[in-house]
Amino acid sequence: MVGFNFMMKIKHFLFPNPPVLFYLLMLSNLFSLVFPFTSTTSFNFSSFDSQNNNISYERAFPDGGVIQLANNRDEQSTVGRATYYSPMHLWDNASTNLADFTTHFSFVIDAKEVAKAKNPKS
Repeated sequence: MVGFNFMMKIKHFLFPNPPVLFYLLMLSNLFSLVFPFTSTTSFNFSSFDSQNNNISYERAFPDGGVIQLANNRDEQSTVGRATYYSPMHLWDNASTNLADFTTHFSFVIDAKEVAKAKNPKS
C-alpha cells in the first residue's frame, strides 16, 4: 500500500491539472512582455552630406547625397572609408551570445576604363 501511495504522489507531481498549466503559461507571457530579452537598434542613411557628424570619412567624401570612396578619379588604386561614429555591440555582454543583424548596401563601381574599352576611338 505504501508503494501505491508513493506512485500517486509522483503522478500528481508530474502532471499538474490544466488550470495550473494555464496560469503558469500566462505568468511566463506576462514576464516576457514586462522584461524583454532583446532590444532593437535601427538606423537608415538615405543620403549623405558633409554636415552629418555621425559618419567619419577617411580619404572619402560625401558628394551629391552619396559617398565617393575614391577621392581622385584620376588616381589608380585609391581607397576610401566611411565609418559610423559609434561602435555597435553585436553581442550580449552578460551571456556573450552573438546578436543577429541584417544590413543592406547599394553601391556603384564606375570605372573610367570601361567607357574607353567599349568605345576605343573616343
